[in-house]
Amino acid sequence: MEDTETAAEWWPTTPLQAKWKAEGVLTDLKAALGSHGIVLPSVQIERVGYCNVGDPHQPIELGRVNLRTAVKLVAVLTPGVETQD
Repeated sequence: MEDTETAAEWWPTTPLQAKWKAEGVLTDLKAALGSHGIVLPSVQIERVGYCNVGDPHQPIELGRVNLRTAVKLVAVLTPGVETQD
């Protein structure tokens, strides 16, 4: 949600809005991870989630990761931890 958006503007109310919002969040997630050198090739929107408009638990599948990616994720999500590449 952008700083200028209200919760009502952010929350999708139709299946098409839910699809667009999930795709936008997925794009942002990939970009944020990529800025830290992390690529999750299997990250995707769970298509069944499009039907659950208003569900606060819209699923985005992060998929499986290898050990190197898991270590990078820990480093990015934990202040003060650095990775060795």
